Amino acid sequence: MTKKIKNIMGVGLSLFTLGQMSNVMAHVSFENDLYSGFSDSPVAYGAADVWEVTCSGGSDRLVLSVLDTESGRSKVSALAYKDKKAANTIDSRGGNSTASPFVRVNAGDGIYTIIVTQSLPGINYYILEYHCETSTGTHTTTSQVPEFPLQDQ
Repeated sequence: MTKKIKNIMGVGLSLFTLGQMSNVMAHVSFENDLYSGFSDSPVAYGAADVWEVTCSGGSDRLVLSVLDTESGRSKVSALAYKDKKAANTIDSRGGNSTASPFVRVNAGDGIYTIIVTQSLPGINYYILEYHCETSTGTHTTTSQVPEFPLQDQ
């Protein structure tokens, strides 16, 4: 098994175990890619995946982190936005099991847009972790449809 697959499996198992131990209802995306700078790329530079997540049930905020699963010089960042409020987080050390710091966008119930980008052209892989919660940190209903980005580059 390659080192990358082992790292991804280890991260997934760690996130699953953490979720089970703390009874957290966090949502973790499948591993996704950002792809730019090649002749068959959708863009020459600045690939961006766009997601939508809906918070409901008395949510105060969306909480978000990104894990860059590809080691290399490019960094992966995730920006969440709703109702003129935004927050950005960057995984500055790709290829390890440590995700970016969690950020919060305090904009209540509704649809949040998440944009994931990379700092340099090439191929990069990432995993998002996100959930909705009340002002006291209690998890609320979080739904993300479709299962993949609305824009996938």
